[in-house]
Order: sequence, then structure tokens, then C-alpha cells
Amino acid sequence: MRGICKQAGTSSNMIHHYFDNMQGLYDAIIGQISDDMFAASLRIIATTPKTQAEMVIKLELFIAEIFEGLITHRFIFKILQHEKKDFKNFKDYRIGLVKFLNQCQKNGFLRASINTNMLPGIILDRLGNQVFHASFLAIDNAENVIGNVEYRASWLADNSDILLFGLAANNPHQ
Repeated sequence: MRGICKQAGTSSNMIHHYFDNMQGLYDAIIGQISDDMFAASLRIIATTPKTQAEMVIKLELFIAEIFEGLITHRFIFKILQHEKKDFKNFKDYRIGLVKFLNQCQKNGFLRASINTNMLPGIILDRLGNQVFHASFLAIDNAENVIGNVEYRASWLADNSDILLFGLAANNPHQ
């Protein structure tokens, strides 16, 4: 606690006043990061797309926003994974994405056979595993999504394509 207070330029009395204890401070930090990460991505999919092409663009942007948030907050994400805790707003993320996907399905932009309730976990699992294991998965630093911006963009494009392939209705590859 003293080290945190020193870094923050405050006293432990102020931390206790606002957060009660270390767990309160921890919860506030996780909550703020969770709000920042998921709120931006949910704004992208807040409205129903008018076309299938718009759906794909919104999902690509949504996936990119979640991925960048996980990379930016990777140390917090790793702590949450280690402690087997969820981001505070994961429920909102899940509800928002399922609502968007259900609207897309209703409009014929998404295959009817897709179980939309499974997709939030699949997307977060794919992106989170890459961030969590980035240093182990890279053959060399050139294949690291954390330190190589060009590789990150390529990885995200390829994985967005994989995640979206088969989601869109009337896919010629079906």
C-alpha cells in the first residue's frame, strides 16, 4: 500500500478514505479499465446495421477495439486470468454483442444456424488467448502482437476474417 501511495503522490489515509482497503482500490482500477475497454467497443455496435457489409465493418471494428483494449491492459488482463476473475462489465459486453448479433440474424445478415450466445466467449477467448500467450506463441519478436505493430495488424485482419468467415449469410464459401 505504501508503494502505491508513494507512486500516486498521496497518503494511505486518502486511499482508505476513498477505497476502504486494497481490495477496494483493486476493484476500482479493474472497474475503470473494464468500463474504458468495453464501453468503446459497445458504442460501435450500438445500432443495427442496414446492410451485411455494414455488419461486417462494425464487427471488424468491434473486434479490433476489444483486441487493442486487451493489449493496452494486458497486465491487468493477466492478473484477472490468474485470479480467475472477469472484467466487471463482461456481462454488458456479452448482452450488447448478443443483441447486435440477434438483430443481424433477424435481418438475414447472419446465418440462422449460428448460436449467438456462444459468440462473445469465442471472440474474447480467441483475442484474450493471443494476448495472454503472446510471448510464448511468437517464434521470434517479429511474430509478437504486443511489440510488432505490423504483425498485430496482420494477425487482427486474419483473425477477424476467420471469426467472421461463416457468420455472414449468403457466404459463397458455405
